[in-house]
Amino acid sequence: MKVVSEWFQAGEVRLFREPDTLRAMGIDDTEFSPIVNTLEHIGAVQELGFMGADVVSFKPAALSLQLVREIEQKQAVPVAPPDIVEQFQRRARQNPRLAWIIIVALVLTVALSMIENLFAIIQRIIEWWGN
Repeated sequence: MKVVSEWFQAGEVRLFREPDTLRAMGIDDTEFSPIVNTLEHIGAVQELGFMGADVVSFKPAALSLQLVREIEQKQAVPVAPPDIVEQFQRRARQNPRLAWIIIVALVLTVALSMIENLFAIIQRIIEWWGN
């Protein structure tokens, strides 16, 4: 796509199915027609020339330049690192087993904490009566 936009900027009027064109596009002869048809479908090239069913020439379109700029702009936007907590919450919501494991772990933590505090209170009462 980028090479097509460069051809448009250079003022190329018509490009033909030649070895130089294929090399610049990084494709071989069998890929030329399908790729140019696709580029024409998205508006990056226009005025296709055909010989039978095969594309033999095309004209770079102005839209190719705009598409390349949009692609470069999207690639330039930094991707935020994934939020680990958000990913974990999403997985917990989507997987009921994981949610139950979390609930059981929280209940056990609270229960063990209450039992530990109860034993501490009983121990203080015993020490207080013993003195």
